[in-house]
Amino acid sequence: MITRSTAHREWFRDWSGDDYDLVYAHRDQAEADRFVLSWPFFDDLPQGSWCLDLGCGAGRYLRALAGKGYRVIGLDRSDTMLSKAQQNCGQFESIYFARCDLRQLPFGSPPRIGLAVSLFTSFGYFASDREHLEVLRDVAAVVQPNGILLLDLPNPDDVRRCVRDAPMRKRMIKCERDEAGKFANDQIPDIEIEEHYRLIEVNEGLRVEKRIRITRKDMRLADRMASVGVRGTGVEVRRSMESVRLFSKLEVIELTQKAGWEPYGPLRGDYDGNPLSAASPRMIYIGRRRV
Repeated sequence: MITRSTAHREWFRDWSGDDYDLVYAHRDQAEADRFVLSWPFFDDLPQGSWCLDLGCGAGRYLRALAGKGYRVIGLDRSDTMLSKAQQNCGQFESIYFARCDLRQLPFGSPPRIGLAVSLFTSFGYFASDREHLEVLRDVAAVVQPNGILLLDLPNPDDVRRCVRDAPMRKRMIKCERDEAGKFANDQIPDIEIEEHYRLIEVNEGLRVEKRIRITRKDMRLADRMASVGVRGTGVEVRRSMESVRLFSKLEVIELTQKAGWEPYGPLRGDYDGNPLSAASPRMIYIGRRRV
């Protein structure tokens, strides 16, 4: 079912970096390294080229790109995520960071960027396609002629199927006791992650909205409360949401062309580079900046 709506709020202003790590813990460094190593266009860039990561998060792809010998600039609006990225990338001297909204790139006279990447659905957050278009134009302005743009987007056909078949998903991260029935000091509480999905038709097109409920049940706290005769569950509940624009194939091509990009090969459907199909989990666009 698709809901009609004209409302949109900038949900990404409220996202907690700690919650992001919980919800997307399955996205790891090995995945980022494999992606960068397996796609041949990365080898088109000379060693020492400048790369721009738009929405770098905790720095998985910064590390992977720096590991191939590139100089990398990571942009993110979240202080929490940038702090995590700096900790994760501390061994690389070729990684730089800037906090910004992607609608306001922080460059005066930037280095000539050879590659700009937006990975794991870090594009499509804004309320209007005019804003998305301006971001792509601003990126084109700092990328050298024939430089490369990579957009890693959700495949709308796959999202429709997933929302239809499983509009609610739940998973548990368990905190285990030792043989004596005690909790280790470094154990996290039991955590239940519940995600509710729906499709929303807005003026610009289709969006997918995900509402997230994270329930932490700290059994250590419950045990301590019980030991002094206090009744309590030790439960903490946090809620958040995401809303992302779902671009069709035609919309991606039209938007990027208006912004000064031309396709550099066909759309791909996963991180292994397989062709895009209705069942593909991703829709990956690679373009070159027009001369």
